[in-house]
Amino acid sequence: MTNFWMGNEGTCFLKGVPGDATNLPRLPDSTIVDFLRTIPHARSGFNTIYPTLLPEERLRLDQLAVAAQYMQPDYQRVEDNVQHKWNTQRVVSRGPGPAPVGGRG
Repeated sequence: MTNFWMGNEGTCFLKGVPGDATNLPRLPDSTIVDFLRTIPHARSGFNTIYPTLLPEERLRLDQLAVAAQYMQPDYQRVEDNVQHKWNTQRVVSRGPGPAPVGGRG
């Protein structure tokens, strides 16, 4: 599987340092943060590429990773999990029920 942050030509979209004319950022910070928050594959790709980047690039991305620390939940998955719990819990009744077979006492 290819990395989320790599282009077809081998371009890494996480590379770049603001203010460095020889190594300009490929994507705006807000886009990177948004992808990290909303796309799990982006987060795993980020973790794979991060160690290969220059120290200056990692410094920039450290700040972005902190800003994107809390990923937005996948609401469909949350709802599915809740429904699964509701459908698999056993029902316990503590009230009066039918008399045991053979009668009482």
